[in-house]
Order: sequence, then structure tokens, then C-alpha cells
Amino acid sequence: MTLILAFIIPAMTGSLLINMRAAAERARPKLLGWVPILLFVVIAIPSTLQFAFPSILHALRRDGHKILHDGQIWRILTSLTVQDGGVGGTLFNLAALVGFSVLATALLGQRRLLLLFFIGGITGEVVGLIWQPIGAGNSVGNLGMAGGILALALVHGPNLVARILGAAGVIVSLLLLLQRNIHGAALLAGIIAGVIIQLLSPTL
Repeated sequence: MTLILAFIIPAMTGSLLINMRAAAERARPKLLGWVPILLFVVIAIPSTLQFAFPSILHALRRDGHKILHDGQIWRILTSLTVQDGGVGGTLFNLAALVGFSVLATALLGQRRLLLLFFIGGITGEVVGLIWQPIGAGNSVGNLGMAGGILALALVHGPNLVARILGAAGVIVSLLLLLQRNIHGAALLAGIIAGVIIQLLSPTL
């Protein structure tokens, strides 16, 4: 249930912020760009091909022993391009990628989107070396973007509801950390990075 909230709360927050911005500016923000499209293609192709060629998953997934002892550091990144959750998990992760990419593009811009995806993704994968040595999936990258959306609500939330949702996202990330769930690390990393970006680099 906590993990579900980690996706639902940022999605609600992002939708609220977009609607409020659209109402204030009387125009819909840009929802899509080349960065989220490229990111989707890079992840969707191997994630789909792995079902026909299972060796792709084994070659690219996070493997703590091979990363730490065989020097295959690149797996920290490639594990974001394949999925260990079967067909259902793959469809969910790709759908969430589209959803958070759209929200992040509209609210944060494409460069921030990419930065937050990799901050959340890499953080989740590194923590996974301790808590879940074998695994794969772009869900941690998705939550990096989600964290950036929550950070926007915390720092520049236009009303109390937005700030409460942002705070709720922080609580969810901490609860996941207490459960030793790598998604909590990814979400919290996105929130922290997002707050820093909002405070120190508003034009990034």
C-alpha cells in the first residue's frame, strides 16, 4: 500500500499543479518533448525484447556480485532499461514513465526531468546493492521525477493542499525506507534534489 501511495501522491500533486498553473496563465503548459520520448524509447525497446530474449534481462539487470566484484558498474544504468516484474510490472513501469514524464515536462522542464530520473534511478540502484542485490526496472527513475514534482509543491506550492501533498510524499518515502524498500531511497533522493534545484538553480 505504501508503495502505491508513492506513485499516487506525486501524480495527484502534479495534476493539481498543472491545473492551477493552466488556470493562472490561461494556457496549457507543454506536456511533451524530445527528452521524454527518447527516454521512453531507450527503456521500452529492451524492456519489450527481454520477453523474446530473456538473456537481455540477465545481461543488463542489477547484480550486486557482478557490480561489486566483477567491475560491471554499467549495470547500475542498464538495469533501468529492463524489468524484473514480468509483463504486468513492465506495463506499469512504462505507463508510469509516460505519466511522470508528461507531468515533469510541464512543471519542471526536460533537463530537470532527465536529471531527476537519473538521480532517483541511480540512488535506487545503489541502495539496491545492499537491500536487493538482484533486480531491474525503471520504477526508481520514475520516482526520481515524482520526487521533483513533490519538491516543487513543497517549495512553491500555490496553496495548502499542494504543500500537504508534498509533505505526504516525504512521509511515504521515509516509510518505504523503514521497510528497506529501494523505492523510498529513489523518491527521497528526487525530493532532496528537487528542493535544491528549486532553491539554487531556478533557471536550470
